[in-house]
Amino acid sequence: MTRKDYAVLFLLSLIVITTAGYLQKSAGYMDAEYYAVTGRGLLSGKGFTQDFLWNYLDDPSGIPHPSNTYWMPLASIFSAISVSYKQGDQFATLWVVFIIISSFVPLLTARAAFSFTSRRSDGWMAGLLALFSGFYLLYYALPETFTLGMILGFIMISNLARIISVREFNNQWILTWGIIGIISGLLHLSRAEGLLWFFLALGCLLFTATKVRKAGILLPALLLLIGGYLLVSGAWFARNIEYWGFPFPPGTNRTLWLEYYDQTFLFPADSLTFQNWIQSGINSISRARLDAFWMNIKSAIAVQGGILLVPLIISGWWFKRTDKRLVLAGIYYVIIFLLMTVVFPFAGSRGGYIHSAAGVQILFWALVPVGLDKFIQWGNRKRGWQMEQARFVFQIGIISIMFFMSGIVFFQRVIATTNGVSNWLIDENKYANVQKELDRMGHLDGESLVMIKNPPGWNLITNSPAVVIPDGGITSIRLAAKIFSATILIIDKDHPKALKNFFEGRENSPEMELILTMEDIKVYRLLQLP
Repeated sequence: MTRKDYAVLFLLSLIVITTAGYLQKSAGYMDAEYYAVTGRGLLSGKGFTQDFLWNYLDDPSGIPHPSNTYWMPLASIFSAISVSYKQGDQFATLWVVFIIISSFVPLLTARAAFSFTSRRSDGWMAGLLALFSGFYLLYYALPETFTLGMILGFIMISNLARIISVREFNNQWILTWGIIGIISGLLHLSRAEGLLWFFLALGCLLFTATKVRKAGILLPALLLLIGGYLLVSGAWFARNIEYWGFPFPPGTNRTLWLEYYDQTFLFPADSLTFQNWIQSGINSISRARLDAFWMNIKSAIAVQGGILLVPLIISGWWFKRTDKRLVLAGIYYVIIFLLMTVVFPFAGSRGGYIHSAAGVQILFWALVPVGLDKFIQWGNRKRGWQMEQARFVFQIGIISIMFFMSGIVFFQRVIATTNGVSNWLIDENKYANVQKELDRMGHLDGESLVMIKNPPGWNLITNSPAVVIPDGGITSIRLAAKIFSATILIIDKDHPKALKNFFEGRENSPEMELILTMEDIKVYRLLQLP
């Protein structure tokens, strides 16, 4: 491919992703809303603090609270650079940094595919598949970690593959480890499990040490790897040490001992221990991991492979299996799959796995033309297909199918409406309406603290403080409301399971007065709590 090809592909990607972001208008779901609202806080000078709590894992004492104790800060930092504009009666937002970053994904995918086959059409095919990828188009314009992982992961794998293949170990080889350290630091600041990339790099360096027994070369490389990593992540560790006295925030290890997903919101969280986890029984523990295994397999097929592309990716991987990039990607992919299935089954099956696996996604798309080429060669031998004609027909056909699949997914999630409101903005629209009504009724002021399912979303839309509804039913709500001085409880149809009877009116609490019913939302005023 030529520079002109790459420039045209980048421009096309920029137009498509910007259009997608314009149609989405807002973050749309909790992960992106979290990065959006913490980015807004950085831009306004609040620093790494948040006026809400979406879990109680680190035993918070109140609001404001240090931000990014569970999710890492890089996406929050990038989301601070955004553009807000008036669209109708509401303000909408374009996260310009993520739009630009995401526009590089098709370009790098095209470059990777071209490196496999040296065919211009294959580069274009892979690049367009990365752009019209099915589900990922929904997330390209949002403050998220998908494209950060895709780009940084691809750069990391490419550099590691190149550096472990060299035969002459000179100063340039040594200095490259510093760059790899910086990239691994950025990957860790993107997601907590991004620390694995540092250990993958360390493993590659130790692998090299088995071939080159020269301390005068390997020791500086090791120091540069660690130094590059700390150059990026060191300030974050220092911040954590200042707050808690440890490099890592407390409480995140408690997610190891979840018996079911809603325990992520348990209050207090000190009962999340190994002893309680093991007492839940082998059947419960095994069932959770089998469920996560099945969910992650489905995510790999539907999201990463777009269903249609799966056999071509597998075929391409097999025929290029000796490529060191694929060897390294395979090692990382297996580790991530096991980590998000066995160690963190609930976070993994609810999006953690697909976020983490984004680090190898560019290579997945780049392998599609390789698998297609092998299929066409089979057709040439068995059916007498004309190679170039068959390649053109299949490439156009596959791109067209993925284009329409992406359009259908995007239409259903973003453009389609329910009661005149975009499906993408239903929850945010409900929050805005509830806020207006509570303001009219005089139940919200600067001191009012709301207890709700999605505190980042509420804070993003209303700019007022909130804490998450705790797992454990009414008793836990009473305790959390007393500790954090919550005055309003907002429950919707997606309430925690323990509140089913309360939401449906089969259970009451004298401390909770129903003051508003709007659509599928019920709002209670929390009275004198014991």
